[in-house]
Amino acid sequence: MATTDPVLQGNVLLDIDGVGVVANFNAVSGISSEVEIVDNPYVTEQGKVYIGKLPGKPKTPTITLKRGLTGASELWDWHLAVMQGTPDRRNGSVILMNTVGEEVLRYNFTNGMVSKISLSEGGATASGVQIEEATISCELLVKG
Repeated sequence: MATTDPVLQGNVLLDIDGVGVVANFNAVSGISSEVEIVDNPYVTEQGKVYIGKLPGKPKTPTITLKRGLTGASELWDWHLAVMQGTPDRRNGSVILMNTVGEEVLRYNFTNGMVSKISLSEGGATASGVQIEEATISCELLVKG
């Protein structure tokens, strides 16, 4: 049964086609859909100039996922292949789960590549979990 309750943050899975669920994340951003709007000037029959608006190119999404650093290397290996010039494009899904581990929403991406991996700032006086951040640049994102 569908719920109208808001989806809580903190339980996000990354499912890569052909591999399966590769990681559990506690934060996701960049799930967006955007289209450029372009100006379309035209002249009316009365000679007045108006600027209309038309849809332009869709913007490609960039998904950012964050999790506590682990020893898992799937994302690093994927990124390394891209960094070495191999266009390792993969399809997959970002899956939002509820607190009892049930899927609530799924966003499917097409032709994604891990374009960036970074670690949170830390130091000798820092405490807490080291955070790994992975950025996936993709060509298409659809809510599924």
